[in-house]
This record gives sequence, structure tokens and C-alpha cells, in this order.
Amino acid sequence: HQMPLCRALAELLACQSERWDSLVARQHEKRRRVLQESYALLQEVLDCNGFSEEVYARVLGEFDLVNVSIEFDHPFQASLDELQSLRLAMHDSGLMRRLVEVANCRHEADSVQEDELEQELPTIFGIGLARRVALMNHSCRPNCEIDYDGNATAVVKAIRPIHAGEELTISYIDETKPLRVRRSRLERRYGFRCFCRRCVQEL
Repeated sequence: HQMPLCRALAELLACQSERWDSLVARQHEKRRRVLQESYALLQEVLDCNGFSEEVYARVLGEFDLVNVSIEFDHPFQASLDELQSLRLAMHDSGLMRRLVEVANCRHEADSVQEDELEQELPTIFGIGLARRVALMNHSCRPNCEIDYDGNATAVVKAIRPIHAGEELTISYIDETKPLRVRRSRLERRYGFRCFCRRCVQEL
């Protein structure tokens, strides 16, 4: 079942509608050039009816602001863990070391350490868009964090007691930094100045 394009775009743009090239003032011209070039390439390979450059710019702007970092174990690692006899044979033959070298893009001259053989396949890193997570606001004293529990499914976990009616919040930045650094990063990256309870108390 596929969501219609018009509904998908409406949901994505529900939170904000800033163009990607206008999010960072000091890179406006460079971003505008990248935007135009990438949209032209998109038109060459896809049927872009109803997907104008303006919509494209706003979709990129939305994604830039609400995407989250993802980190989880390689999907084949669990299967490999279950095949204990095969795993031991691969270790003994040196095949596992070679597999780790290839999987981690190592050259033969780059030695693989013993602790790296504990998890043979590389961790998956990336960015993604989870609609419900994208709706969560920032706080410098958040009550939730995002985890992935070994796969690409975003899980919102409480990190402190949450009172009835309290908004669920996450931190968009490293909240351990001092007020000046936090505010600077939020303004530069997300375009707003934080007035959460913690920031007001630290003024």
C-alpha cells in the first residue's frame, strides 16, 4: 500500500516550510546552485509532474531539520551469531579476519584487532526520517531519547519520569554543553533560540 504523493508531501511539510537553500544564510548561493543541479538531475530520471522545484526545496528543508542519526547492528550479525560452529571454523581458518577486512574496507596492510572480530560485520550508520520522531520538539533537559534496538525501527524511550500532560521532548544537540554553546548550535543549525526551562534558569 503506497501513500499518495500529495498526502506524503502534506504530512512531510506539516511542521515547517522553509526552503533548504534559505536555512543557512552564509551558504545561500552555494545551496541554491546544488538545489537547482540536483532538481535537474531528478527531472531527468523521474516523472516529476506535480513536484516543482519549490516543493523539492521545501521537502529538502524539512528533511534537513527533522532527520535523525541512526546507528544499529548489521542485520546479518544476529544470523551469524546463531551459526556458532560455522563461525568458529571461519575464525580458525582466518576467513573471518578477511571478511572483517573487506566489510570494513580495510587493506591487507591495515591490521584487524582481535576485539574487532567480536562483531564481524560493521555497524550501520546513517540518517533517516521517522514521522512521529520528526514531530518531537527540542529541550535542553529532554525527557526522551531515540534508540534503534538493533534495527532501523525508531524507539522513543523515557530517560526520566514524565508527568501527565508533559510534552515528550528530545535534544537536537549535545545538551551537556554550556548555555552559550547550546544556543549557538541551535540557532546555526535549526534557526531558533531555545527558551526551555533549563535555558531560562541558566540565563
